[in-house]
Amino acid sequence: MTSVQDGLFSRVLFYSFNAAPIWKTTYTSGIIRSNKEIFEDYSADLCDKFKSNSAQKFAMTKGQGLKLDNTFSELLIHNTALYVEDVRSTVIRLGGMCYKIAMTLSAIRSDNKEIICSEEDFNTALYLVKEVYLIHGINMLNRISKTSKKLNTTQTDLYNWIETKDTFKRSEISEQANLSGIKDRTLSDILNRFIELNLIERVKQGVYAKR
Repeated sequence: MTSVQDGLFSRVLFYSFNAAPIWKTTYTSGIIRSNKEIFEDYSADLCDKFKSNSAQKFAMTKGQGLKLDNTFSELLIHNTALYVEDVRSTVIRLGGMCYKIAMTLSAIRSDNKEIICSEEDFNTALYLVKEVYLIHGINMLNRISKTSKKLNTTQTDLYNWIETKDTFKRSEISEQANLSGIKDRTLSDILNRFIELNLIERVKQGVYAKR
């Protein structure tokens, strides 16, 4: 996959790890069951679980549905302001994956014809997508995208305002950010990105200057 424009990019879960080189011991006193045998047992259990042809209906509670919608609505706004526009499709599809993961977890637990998602399964799915899959997906997006170090439209508007100032306070740029619907947490990340790109510097607490 050489481009974020590839339709598979937002349909695949990505992982990227930097691990320290550690030697793994080769000696064992004896293995009772191999990983292959354990995996085959799990596979057989899953086959037994899903071999039934009877229809099942799955639903989230109203509270879970609202939380999912509110969470990914905020994530969409936040990440679109921080990264390239291609991040939108990644966030939207991961929102759909969150629902499907919760549904799969619930289906594994129950043979009932009608399944209501438990809070445990919902929170597990939400955590996996928000705290793991989304972070890795954005990491890969920034690695592949040729425009990851360029300012997007939201950031450009803010930086155009900064260029009219020699120094500015956090409260001043916060007013400009509010006009664009940018929340305080998002603004903090944008200012940190400007610092990383050497566009501005922090003079003191709450005061910045352009470079």
